[in-house]
Order: sequence, then C-alpha cells, then structure tokens
Amino acid sequence: MSVLIQKATQGSYHCSKRGYEILKEIAKKAGFPSENIVARLAIGRSLMEKQDVKTDARLTPELDSNGKELKGTTLLNPEIASVIVSMVVQHYGKALENQEDIKELIRLHWDRGLLLLQEDLDREDGDIDGLLIKYAAQSCLTNEEEIEDGYVGMGDLLDTQIVGQEEAKRQIRRLLEEAKGLSPIRLSETIIFTGPASTGKTLFAKTIAESLRLPYVETSGTSLRTVEQLFNQINRVLETSGLRYDEDGDYGGLPLRKYPPLVIFIDECHQLKRPVQDSLLTMTEPSRRDPSVLQDFAVDMSNVTFLLATTDIGLIAKPLKTRAREVNLRPYEQEEIAEIIGRIYKGWSPEVRKLIAMAGRLTPRIAKEKAKDLDRVLKQDYPGQKPSESIVLEIMEKEWGQDRLGMTDRDKRYLTVIGNAHGPIGGDNIAQQLGIELSEVENDIEPYMIRLDLIRKSQTGRELTVEGKRLIEGKE
Repeated sequence: MSVLIQKATQGSYHCSKRGYEILKEIAKKAGFPSENIVARLAIGRSLMEKQDVKTDARLTPELDSNGKELKGTTLLNPEIASVIVSMVVQHYGKALENQEDIKELIRLHWDRGLLLLQEDLDREDGDIDGLLIKYAAQSCLTNEEEIEDGYVGMGDLLDTQIVGQEEAKRQIRRLLEEAKGLSPIRLSETIIFTGPASTGKTLFAKTIAESLRLPYVETSGTSLRTVEQLFNQINRVLETSGLRYDEDGDYGGLPLRKYPPLVIFIDECHQLKRPVQDSLLTMTEPSRRDPSVLQDFAVDMSNVTFLLATTDIGLIAKPLKTRAREVNLRPYEQEEIAEIIGRIYKGWSPEVRKLIAMAGRLTPRIAKEKAKDLDRVLKQDYPGQKPSESIVLEIMEKEWGQDRLGMTDRDKRYLTVIGNAHGPIGGDNIAQQLGIELSEVENDIEPYMIRLDLIRKSQTGRELTVEGKRLIEGKE
C-alpha cells in the first residue's frame, strides 16, 4: 500500500470545469479558508456511494479536465493520504492493474463527489452547515473512539443544527448523554414534541437520529392507518440500510421479530387511529418492554427509540401520553429565523435576514423558500450586487406582494373586515366577506396575525388589538 500512497501523492490532479464551478461556490458559501477542503470533502462524499465510480452515469460522457489543478500532496493531505487511498482501493473492490489506476480512481471520486455535493446541497435548500453535520454523522472516517461510543458530538450536533429552543435542547442533550452508556445505544424515554406547527419537531427528530447514528423512520398520523403499515415502512428503511429484524422464536403462538436499534418518528400523532395508539402502548413503555402481539406476528421493540410530535396534545389518548416525556417547542422569533437564514447565506446583512424572516411570516420553512427565491432574483436582476434593505423591500413588494411586515393585501383586507365589525366577528362571516374558505382564514391568515399581535380570538369571535387598530388606521 505504501507504493500506492507514494504514487497517488505524486504528480497533479485535474477536476472538470463543471466540478470546479461547484467547488468554488461551495467553498464560498461555507466560508472555508481553502478550496482544498471542499476537494477532500468531495472525495469522502463519493466514497459514501456504493456504486463503482467508473460505471456511474454522472461521469458519462467522459468528463473534461479543464477545472482546478491540485498537486497530489495538496489534494490528499499527507496526514490522511493513507486513509483516503485505502478507502478508495477498498471501495473499488478489485485488483488494480497498475499504479496509475489509483490516480484515475481518485480523480473520478473527486469529480463525482463534487456533483453529489451539489445535489445534496440543492436538496437541503442551500443549508451547507446542516449538510456538513449530516455528513459528519454518516462519515466512514469516524475515529475508533467515536465508533466505540456509538455517537458523534451529540451536544454539538444539537447546537449546530438547531437554532434556539434552548430548554428543549437541554432536555434532549441529557437523554443523549445518557444514551452513550446504554448498550445498544438508544434513548431511555419516548419523547412527545409539542407546540405549534413549524417549530422544528421534525428537525429535532432527525438530529436525534443522526446523533445516535441510527436508521431513521419518519411517518405521520395522517397517513398511518394500521400498525402493520408502520412495520412495512420500517422494514423498507432497514433494507435500505442493509439491516433487518432477527427472527427470535415465537411469542404467543406467533413468530417473534426482534428489531435492531432505530429511531421512529411519528408526526401529528394525535391523528393516529385509537387502535394504532393502543398498539404502541407496549412498544413505548418507559421501563420494561414486553413483545407486542400484532395480527400475524409479534415484535420486540425494546431497543427502538420512539419520537412523537403533535400540535394538539389534548387529542392524544391518555395511556399513550403518560408513557412519554413531553418536550415543548415554542414559535421562532424574528432574530432566530434571521440566524437560520444567515447560516445558509453568510454574506447577507442582519437587516436583510430579518426582512426575510418577516417575508417568511416567522416560519423557518417559508423563510428559507423566500431566501432561495431572493437569491435567484438577485443573480438574475441584480448581478454582482449584495442584497440591501432597499433591494429586498422592493422585491418583497413587486415580486411577493408583501410589505416590510410580510403582510399581503389579503391580510390587510382581513383586518379591515374585523375593524369594520365594531365588535367580535366570527370566522365564517370573515371568510364570506373576503370570498375565501374558512380554512384559509384559520390556517393561512390568522396564525400570523396573532403572532404580530394584531388580533385576538375568543369564543365570541375575532377583535383587533390596539396594534391592529393602529395599523389599519395608518399610524404604523
């Protein structure tokens, strides 16, 4: 192997022109001090793919070599060159005919990795920090100590990937710390994340799974009709991960399946049918978990971490609710959403990021979509310019039909209808006057009006707050 390492570090490597454009963009967006870091990251990313790099359709027709040139010592870094070369050879899985083959494989992994980085980044809506955390959780370059512990920087992962929610992170961090001492690794408690929509329940679940380095199954109470349906989904995820349940004799006259450690996240669990909730009771016991008997088989889920989420905990059956620890998530503030945007678009000023938070109606998911759209408009209509407050306000008005608070004409008509009522007014009446469905009033308009403290709701109807009256009177 020493000969291969020596040969690999000699001479130079060229990536393709297309690959170099990706390399430059990622290095700039991530704020890396050197593009060489992205080059080595790309090789690592390519090695995560099972497919032989020589047969990968991404690299056909044959790529040009008109991109960046790096010396072998720079691309491979002498300190880790032996690791990279060993992994490339192992990945290829065949005898190498000559020493030039290893250099060609490394070049191909470099180019394929750059293409994969771009694909991954697009799927993450440009969130380079979140993507790097995911790579760290999946990395095959983990050191031996981390492998023995079974986790990678659990507390750091929470802090790096999740903005705010400090109390929730404190509770989860303690459970993750405890999980390090359990064999096999898992959370000792079932969690129910509660709070309004768009407060990061799914992000918490994914981060926990990444921290524990366990397979992740995500489903929803709105789509899950039977518990057997859940296990079909679990089996598909395990198959993708190269795992499966153990056939462990029988229980109650039925074949017993013992499932390996994994994380199961059920969103909107209050929508689960009562029979499904009842089936989960034994599986989510906080202490002893006996096998659960289903229709055609029994299951041992003693090593499985269950995470649930709901926007209305009052609708969850009490037996299931009492088996879990409730972790409440609060709505994000403007500054927190601005920080989330800043992690993706590092060069944008705080004022611009705060405007994007309002354009996203104080919802991280929508704010990310607005930021992505803003980036697209800037590149097309304002080439070479950094976004300024005046430019963003202009785009908000002309492109998105919003003012600096993120309000639309429909929002203002909604407030005017309430203001003209001179007293509490019902949702049906408002919807009729606006010519829209009641669901649009309750789901699209009112949550944001309440966040801005412009209205209040009671059993008798909707009324304007002092701030709401000031706004429609033009005093703000």
